[in-house]
Amino acid sequence: MAIGKEIVQRYIRNMTLALAILVFAAVGLYLVGLYWDYAIAHNSMFSFRVADNVGVDLYGAIIPLVAGACSAALFVFFKFSSTRFAVCFVVSLAFAFFIFQVTKEGLMGRPLVFALLSGLATALIIFLSRPLAETKGKSLASLLASLSCAAFSLLLLDLVYTPFFYGSTIGGYGLTDGVLISTMYAPLWATIAASIITLLVQTFVFLKNYALRK
Repeated sequence: MAIGKEIVQRYIRNMTLALAILVFAAVGLYLVGLYWDYAIAHNSMFSFRVADNVGVDLYGAIIPLVAGACSAALFVFFKFSSTRFAVCFVVSLAFAFFIFQVTKEGLMGRPLVFALLSGLATALIIFLSRPLAETKGKSLASLLASLSCAAFSLLLLDLVYTPFFYGSTIGGYGLTDGVLISTMYAPLWATIAASIITLLVQTFVFLKNYALRK
């Protein structure tokens, strides 16, 4: 029996959407990379004091916190798995503590490595639940979770070490660019991983349907 026209059309639509999202994420990585080059050349903080010995940086704390909070709110709004979100956060936090180290200048590390690991791990964790179903929803969940977890884990890490530095700035010094860059890169890596997984899943489902109809 020939495979149904509706199945073929649905497969083509899903593949086209996944490829379009993959291209969009790749362009996003390039654009964030341009910002990263600019941030290195114009490294500056826009911070204000909230206590005698503690400050807060706009780019390193406020913007990532707002972006993470909005993403977490959307995650809850769409009723995605809170358990998966918690696992993503724990894994991301573990990466943060492992990759970022304390120096005389504050917390320093490799934000690009952290963003890559956090984003990929988030997508894999989200897709572990019924991997052959609801790939569109899982792609959105991966993006939102990675954006929240990357920001929250690094900010929590900074808060843990803040008491050990006199006159410290949350999201400042070594994390001024690190938190913001990780917050922008992580969801893009998660989206790329989710798109690739979606392509593989949709192809598997299509071939399975084709085999059943032969």
